[in-house]
Amino acid sequence: MKVKFNIFYCILCIFFSTISSANNFQYAKLIDNLNSDKTKETSSNSRKEEWVKLAYLVGLDGKTTDIHVIHSSGSKPHIKSAVKYIRNFRFSPATLNGRAVESSKTFLMVYDKSFFGSNNDGISVGFSKRYEEINRLLAEKKFKNVDEQLKILVETNTRNLTEQAISAWLHAIYYYQTSQWHEYGHQVVVANILRDYLPTKMAITTAQNLLTWQMYIHEYTGALNTLDSLRNIKNANISDETYQKMRTPILSTIKGNTEIERSKELKKNNIWVYPVTRSELAISVTSGSIEVAQLRCNNGVQSLSIAAQFKASVPAHYLQCDLLIKGELNSVIKVRESGLIH
Repeated sequence: MKVKFNIFYCILCIFFSTISSANNFQYAKLIDNLNSDKTKETSSNSRKEEWVKLAYLVGLDGKTTDIHVIHSSGSKPHIKSAVKYIRNFRFSPATLNGRAVESSKTFLMVYDKSFFGSNNDGISVGFSKRYEEINRLLAEKKFKNVDEQLKILVETNTRNLTEQAISAWLHAIYYYQTSQWHEYGHQVVVANILRDYLPTKMAITTAQNLLTWQMYIHEYTGALNTLDSLRNIKNANISDETYQKMRTPILSTIKGNTEIERSKELKKNNIWVYPVTRSELAISVTSGSIEVAQLRCNNGVQSLSIAAQFKASVPAHYLQCDLLIKGELNSVIKVRESGLIH
């Protein structure tokens, strides 16, 4: 009986320690931006706009370090500019129990523009016509024609961020209907990154599609994060009842899966970042090699091994942790999660 009590007592200690850590944690706060607004503009010679999503760390001195590109629209000059932009942020560092700690953040850099005081958010006549044509071909399941029209859409008509968001939406529908799952997952992620540029109904559906995809690939904490973000969509009006109905099955799935397996082939940007669900991680590189492996959390950072096989434990007091792995193009990484729900 004493042994059982001691075990129960230890569990309570861990539980209340975690709550205490959360209550005494303060996020890093941006206190200065040394950049010019002109840095976020693209060339005035065209309607083309760019975007870059980055992951970075805030050090004990409030400066940014270890900046990595997670996703982007692909322009190397703008990627380089975005990294430089993040370097010019200055923060008051995150604190835990009054002490400064390293912390992890992400940032979506957008390079937009305006012409003579007017924004560049609308879609062109050419884009609109091709969009309608692709929708018609999708309805008729003429997929070879859809593929051809999507290529023309990207090369000829897709310029600003609104058009890029809708293009990702269309690509996701096409890849879903043709069962090209890797491409589908990528386009759903891109559409969700740019969902502020989508109409409300399309933005909501995009988030729901991403949530379903994350559940399919066992990215359960990511699904919870996506659900939480649904409430941030303008005019979405997600009720508490609807939110709880969507949240409950995700939590049940997490509870019922004591071991979670994920795999990823490193493609664009050679990087994989995803939120972990359980505390024990076993990572194996089944093809290729990796150069960076880190646990990046709101209140702490751990550099991990880059061996072909290694294990890691997420400290109980760490809050909202991502696993970041960067490596050689086409490397295949497998992760098995077990242990306590983090």
